[in-house]
Amino acid sequence: MYITVAYYGEILEEPVFNKNEISEIKWISENEIDDFEFCPGDVELLKIGFKSIK
Repeated sequence: MYITVAYYGEILEEPVFNKNEISEIKWISENEIDDFEFCPGDVELLKIGFKSIK
């Protein structure tokens, strides 16, 4: 099971992540979505998110 939570906001400092659970954090553009492997359903969520901030 997985849960996806999406937020829209301003990044004020570098994100910190648990290296035992996450191997990499990367900021991507809308054009790069298909270059990565996401959990099922996340691609649609990302595309909706990008459309909402235009």
